[in-house]
Amino acid sequence: KILKKLDKIKIEFQKESDENDQLYGSVSVKEIHSYLLENNININVDDIQINQPIKSIGEHLVSINPYDELSKELKIFVTKTKE
Repeated sequence: KILKKLDKIKIEFQKESDENDQLYGSVSVKEIHSYLLENNININVDDIQINQPIKSIGEHLVSINPYDELSKELKIFVTKTKE
């Protein structure tokens, strides 16, 4: 059931970045977790794995592991904040 909800969601963050599209900071597991909770997807923070630190504008993959034998890759979209 959680995986079906994950199929339908688009996770997008707007972040400040420099002229090379590098973020001032990064997207954290807590931010992703909060976003999922706001969209009625209740998973543990520990079930979210960021494979590569999200420190640039663009598309990034994270893994969601709600159950032992189950894993789902999710795309995280990071866009530049409008000034």
